[in-house]
Amino acid sequence: MKVVTCFIILLTVHLDMGVSERPNIVIIIADDLGWNDVGFHSGDVDTPNIDALAYHGIILNRHYGLPVCSPSRTALMTGDYPLRHGMQGSPCSAGSHDGLPLDVKIMPQYFSKLGYKSHLVGKWHLGYESPRHLPTRRGFDSFFGYLNGFLGYWDYTHHSKEKTSLHEGGVRTVAAVWSPLIEKQSRVSEQYFHISDWLPTLFAAADRNPKLKEINSDAYYGESGRWMRYDPKKLNSTIMVHTVGPVPKNYRLLRQSASLDRPCTDEAAAVAEDCHTGYCLFDILNDPAECYNLAPNNSQIVADLKAIIDSYRPRLVPTPSKFFDSRASPKRYQVRYNIRKSLSPRHSSSQPNRMYLCFELILLLQFVARLRSERPNIVIIIADDLGWNDVGFHGGDMDTPNIDALAYNGVILTRHYSQPVCSPSRTALLTGDYPFRNGMQGRACVAGIPDGLRTGVKLMPEYFSTLGYTSHLIGKWHIGFQTPNHLPTRRGFNTFFGYLNGFLGYWDGTHYDGGNAGRDIRRNEEGAWRTTYGKYLTKLLTEEAINIIDDHEGTEGLLMIVAEAAAHATNLNVEREAPSDVKNTTKRGYLRATVRELDWSVGQIVSALEKKQILNNTIIIFIADNGAPSVSPTFCNSGSNWPLRGEKLSIHEGGVRTIAAAWSPLFEETSRVSDQLFHITDWLPTLYAAAGGDPKELEIHDGINQWPFLAQSKPGTRDTIVVDIDDVSDCEAIIKGNWKLVKNHAISNEKKFSDNYYGEDGRWMSYNDTNLKNSIVAKVLGGVPKNYRQLRDTSTIFSVCPDEGVSVGEDCHNNYCLYDVYQDPTECYNMAQNHTDIVENLKAILDDYRKYLVPNTAKKYDPNSDPKYWNDYWSPWLNETSDN
Repeated sequence: MKVVTCFIILLTVHLDMGVSERPNIVIIIADDLGWNDVGFHSGDVDTPNIDALAYHGIILNRHYGLPVCSPSRTALMTGDYPLRHGMQGSPCSAGSHDGLPLDVKIMPQYFSKLGYKSHLVGKWHLGYESPRHLPTRRGFDSFFGYLNGFLGYWDYTHHSKEKTSLHEGGVRTVAAVWSPLIEKQSRVSEQYFHISDWLPTLFAAADRNPKLKEINSDAYYGESGRWMRYDPKKLNSTIMVHTVGPVPKNYRLLRQSASLDRPCTDEAAAVAEDCHTGYCLFDILNDPAECYNLAPNNSQIVADLKAIIDSYRPRLVPTPSKFFDSRASPKRYQVRYNIRKSLSPRHSSSQPNRMYLCFELILLLQFVARLRSERPNIVIIIADDLGWNDVGFHGGDMDTPNIDALAYNGVILTRHYSQPVCSPSRTALLTGDYPFRNGMQGRACVAGIPDGLRTGVKLMPEYFSTLGYTSHLIGKWHIGFQTPNHLPTRRGFNTFFGYLNGFLGYWDGTHYDGGNAGRDIRRNEEGAWRTTYGKYLTKLLTEEAINIIDDHEGTEGLLMIVAEAAAHATNLNVEREAPSDVKNTTKRGYLRATVRELDWSVGQIVSALEKKQILNNTIIIFIADNGAPSVSPTFCNSGSNWPLRGEKLSIHEGGVRTIAAAWSPLFEETSRVSDQLFHITDWLPTLYAAAGGDPKELEIHDGINQWPFLAQSKPGTRDTIVVDIDDVSDCEAIIKGNWKLVKNHAISNEKKFSDNYYGEDGRWMSYNDTNLKNSIVAKVLGGVPKNYRQLRDTSTIFSVCPDEGVSVGEDCHNNYCLYDVYQDPTECYNMAQNHTDIVENLKAILDDYRKYLVPNTAKKYDPNSDPKYWNDYWSPWLNETSDN
């Protein structure tokens, strides 16, 4: 079957801004050119001039035509859907009475009123049954071309044929626009644009005040081509480059953004869907290949869209019966297709052909909020040092079926940000504020150093106690323990089972640091080493979580934070710390075994909630505290943040853009992927609102309530994140919208290595669908959604920095670097020189926040903290009146 893509639109407007002349308008239409048949969509066709034009202008990634030629040209010329004029369905056929009605006004007739001369070169294909149907009788001042749908390239002969397709490959068309009048150039747009929009759009450009009363306000096949290498030399030698200037520096970024890298993973199953007898529904934002039919699970959306289609039906003009009129035979006109001598009326009495309408729009339904008398239970699971690419739902090579099933059934947050290292991230989570407000930025707390979060700062469990919650912390604390008042049970948690430092031996319950070793496993404020020694740490923490769930009674809300040990490394050999039954003894193989236990833990927790019969009123959050330390000289765990730049300690995406997913039956819309900005500080006000509290009561400055976004799919309100202001390493970063400003480590800084690219890509490993579907979480939640592979593809970052050496070679310490992290998540292309105004604006925001920074002054190890003085435990060693 042939892909039908009728139009390239390349609009060129030549005019100096100060000139009062009308702009010149050139529309270039390519015939039957497929989506993948241009270089700027990553195809294997060499189109350097077209690409250069596109890169200098705007690439319209969601431009739609009609499935076949005549309807598309009707929409372009009239500004209307062709169904209003009986021009829908099949194209005009040679010798048939099927031209565009003469009473319909078309583009050149409108532009003539503005003093324009109009010329048509090439294909007409809107009918020629009478002389009045010819282009020069319908507004064009001149015409050189052919009347039918195609012509022999050498013999100028027409042979009739017909084609049609309603899926994206037939209607989503190649489109780009360039003009010096366009203020913001060199960009890719995902804005919906229909071919009928060009008439009012260009009329507005020509007249500044369009008044087109006659317009009705209608606004899997082929070669992948990825094997072919793109040739920048040809691109830079094009005529366009010599006339307009060199291609923009970020042209490869534009090319990646304009490409669709989400192929259908099961074409046979997709094609087998009956989309004729029953309507099919596709989420084309996340599934442009139309692989996953979501109609069975979204009957209300289907009904809403069918109602919209039905509202258009009264405006439909039936297409005429198409038969060949022998009077049109070229034999009668010197072997040329010619105009019939008599004017033949359109056959309005004919029955309409069956209409194949396929609307693929994403609608947000409006829901009525559930009223519940009970507080929702809240479970926050924090993975330690788990990299972006270390879960299956991000396309990585880790087998995480329970975590994936939870994510696929909930909301996957692909732009969730934390801090570059453990203690600052946990400070942000528990306080709802950026850690620099409390002097907790820059470094992790270290055993024996009095550097904990000051006791006057109110934490999450203290707020939730006012709403009637009991709060439990299981696992890692890591925000200080120099005095008894710094302990978790003195700061709002009703119970604590875990460890105070940043990591713990997985089998022996011991923390080694600075040459000293001490036991560090506690129940509340007492040592618990004897009851835990020789038991694998992840299993211990999981058993405690299950016991907390089983023991929870009454109508009080449950707040449980499970701060997992995995996948943090220790300072012992990985072989010693690994769980039993490790089959792959490579470094990453040991990590896979550790993550396997973490995934098991998630499954057990979800299962326990279900057995307790409280899952139906629970919110589960799964996040990582920071990126993985892929190659760190200390605590390297062989994790992967690929393809993101940076690792733990870095303010680049690999260090701070973290795994995050949320699940709850309280969410009105699930099984979705969101790129809404979300910061770890947002969880406090968000969950407080979910629990029935008023976030305005919280004594916080930075966290934003995103519960309406999670629960009701309302637009998120966060557009800015101060990633970090770190006076310890002299680094800082801020994100606003799609822009990220970065000042990373100086070359002389020992942490400079963390700003590079590291990690396993994992794309070689096939996804284990069987494990996913048989996982505990999948069984508890009733399976995985049908479109889980689409969700996985949408959550995966496919763009890769093509020249890491150049990117890393940029001096982003002495000179700020600017990245468009929406289009360039790998932070490959520094745009600072081209956007100095944006750089200055973002620096000004950082400067405004800088006045709230509490310096993180270096503190020394206190010998009095040595575990030998405290029954071999790491313990508070200062009196209760002491603080930082």
